[in-house]
Amino acid sequence: ILNLSQQILSSVKVKTTSKSSLITVSRSEIAVPSIAAETAKKMDTLAVIKGTIDPSIVERTATAIDAVDKRVGFIKVGFTGGGVDTAKEHLIQVNIIDTIIDIDSTNIKVFDGSTQSLTVFKANRFGGRNYTESISINEGTGNGNGKIETGETFSLWFRLSEHLDPGSVGTWHPVVPVSGQNKPGIMYKGCRNYPLDITRNVLSAQMALTRTISVQQPFEVIFKAVIMKSYPATTYVRETEGRSYQKERYYRVRFPLSLSIGAEKKVTDNSNNSKITISPNPFNPAAVISFTLSGKEPKNANISVISAAGSCIRTFDQKELVLSGNGYHFSWDGKDSSGKAVSAGVYVIQITSEGKKLESKAVFVK
Repeated sequence: ILNLSQQILSSVKVKTTSKSSLITVSRSEIAVPSIAAETAKKMDTLAVIKGTIDPSIVERTATAIDAVDKRVGFIKVGFTGGGVDTAKEHLIQVNIIDTIIDIDSTNIKVFDGSTQSLTVFKANRFGGRNYTESISINEGTGNGNGKIETGETFSLWFRLSEHLDPGSVGTWHPVVPVSGQNKPGIMYKGCRNYPLDITRNVLSAQMALTRTISVQQPFEVIFKAVIMKSYPATTYVRETEGRSYQKERYYRVRFPLSLSIGAEKKVTDNSNNSKITISPNPFNPAAVISFTLSGKEPKNANISVISAAGSCIRTFDQKELVLSGNGYHFSWDGKDSSGKAVSAGVYVIQITSEGKKLESKAVFVK
């Protein structure tokens, strides 16, 4: 709370109320004894709000696009106090998050003083065609190696699988961090604007680290991306102009980016005795993969390391397996079949034997 006046502000009350049926407010009023002239008072908790998503809000035209995102509500914050005029109110838009998607590091681009061309989706709200375009992105300040480091300003772009328009699949999107997180580890320093549709700009946040990134102490941040669709020319009518046709989606990123995918496992076996573990994970220089297939000796086992592109880069022979209790283990040194060290990234360890399959994701870091 900022007191910009030349006088002390006494007996301050700050009250938060809901201006939307989607939002309820609890712990809505706080009291502050005083705020000195030309000083700020930081509040750890201003209010507690809860949002719901209304499925009844739909577009009234034939476009099949939501009139309202169904994830947006509004609250009003008002002030009272003695000593100066405090008749001020702030109307704040609140984004209600119902789904958070974990995004793979292979679908994230880091700009830290680097330049790269990315394919983006552009929407024309007034009945014109949608199209994709390759644009040059030059953001951030740093050494340009595509790694987030202390002292750099950086931005992130996501390649999304979610879309409103089929033409936007696989295109890249700028993102901004969701506010209100408790010490997320990054600082918002501004934004760049991109005219990705005919009437609105989409924002790309420029950020910096506020803590050191390490595999031992990772942290997570939620980012917001915007997906768009224009009104088709065949259904466009003037009265739909100005209605919402873009939606906000939320994605969880774990820093370091090499940890954005953990060690998710897939087991296709009816028994409860099959399992696979990778330790350490992330790893460098080597990881030990331990597994059990129904507690039995794996027969004719096929063991493969699969890259993010889906190609097999390394296989292991049955003779490389070491008996360990009720299961087996082997070691992968982060090299492909030619003996060359692989690039940092996410790899799938796949083990198949007699119709049973185990899969787990291993993260190789440098």
